[in-house]
Amino acid sequence: MTSQRGTAARDDRLLVVGEALVDIVQSASETRKSPGGSPMNVAVAAARLRIATDAYLSGVGSDDDGTLIRQHLQSAGVSLVGASETISPTSSAHARILADGSASYQFDVSTELPPMRSISPPAILHLGSIGAFVEPGASQALSLLRDLPDAVVTLDPNVRPAIMGDPERARRIVSNIVERADIVKLSDEDASWLYPDMTHAALASFLISEGASLVAITRGAQGCSLYSTLGHLDLRSPRVAVIDTIGAGDTFMAALLARIIHRGWIEILRSRSLSLEMVRDLGTFAARGAAITVSRQGCDPPTAAEMGEWF
Repeated sequence: MTSQRGTAARDDRLLVVGEALVDIVQSASETRKSPGGSPMNVAVAAARLRIATDAYLSGVGSDDDGTLIRQHLQSAGVSLVGASETISPTSSAHARILADGSASYQFDVSTELPPMRSISPPAILHLGSIGAFVEPGASQALSLLRDLPDAVVTLDPNVRPAIMGDPERARRIVSNIVERADIVKLSDEDASWLYPDMTHAALASFLISEGASLVAITRGAQGCSLYSTLGHLDLRSPRVAVIDTIGAGDTFMAALLARIIHRGWIEILRSRSLSLEMVRDLGTFAARGAAITVSRQGCDPPTAAEMGEWF
């Protein structure tokens, strides 16, 4: 079993699947370019928390933007798998930062996953966002679920209405993944777009009945709600000065996965027997990581050292 503070063993590897892109972020004072994409952010955030992480990403081109992404992954210790460097041009997202720190987006994204090289089966397979919902990546992601039947599966829809299209189609994809998923994390905005007629409690109950062991619904500064087969609890967000919210949900997701691996709770999760105290521990750690991210510019997730006593 992996110790809480040690580096994860190879058997505890995380594989993140989805899109990588370059964020072109425009605020009132400046325009800046940085690596982004929800799945890639999850991979980087998990690696910074000492999780052995592989990333299988679409849209990493041989252009300058692709070089920026590969350098970003390498600096975090993330291994890029698949022949991603053959895809060009690199995907991009134009983000405008609003007065309250939130962001609106426009996308130019390819979701096609490159040919996969050989890889050790991961303990956890994470899917999310555009790469899991837009073809051809959506079908490729479902195929990967079949190819890795022993992996714990996690999903963060990270909804992008401008590119994901019809909510009914997106709900079908969620259902297909949740049949295999152990954790589903959604923001309150994701929940409202996907399931507008459901309360959070009803949605969580539905997802658990479909197969999930843990459902997390984040509500920004209002905190988060976590639901398991044994009940639910609400947690407040740590109070911080918000610079912007880019990458907050991705950091929450990554920190949740990192905590599970470092605590040695993969099999407990798989057996659907997480206690509420375990759920509280997971949610508190994840919320702390997200709070650090929103307190600084861009998606800049914390390292294990920056989590301090929380790690």
